[in-house]
Amino acid sequence: MANSEVVQRRFGMAITRRSPHRVAPEERIGKLAPRPVLIIHGTRDYLITPRHAERLYQAAGEPRALWWAEGSEHAQARFDHPDAFYPLVVNFFLEAIGQPNRPK
Repeated sequence: MANSEVVQRRFGMAITRRSPHRVAPEERIGKLAPRPVLIIHGTRDYLITPRHAERLYQAAGEPRALWWAEGSEHAQARFDHPDAFYPLVVNFFLEAIGQPNRPK
């Protein structure tokens, strides 16, 4: 079964009411700028290949970051690399939205 068929069956019309073939993230991600974008992608993701992450990164405006989760499959980075994943995500949001105001 091709990757697009897997996505269609699992997530496509049932959830979004839109065909995944009509979604074009590479065309839209640049419109997020100047909002920061963090792309986390497993190097062994066979559902959405690393090539797609690279294309998204290239299409994104600044600020942008791409972190490769070495050896991780689809959506597994947080489990495979928790010591790197969680600080990365927390620091991304701290830089993007700032430190919360803490009561004195």
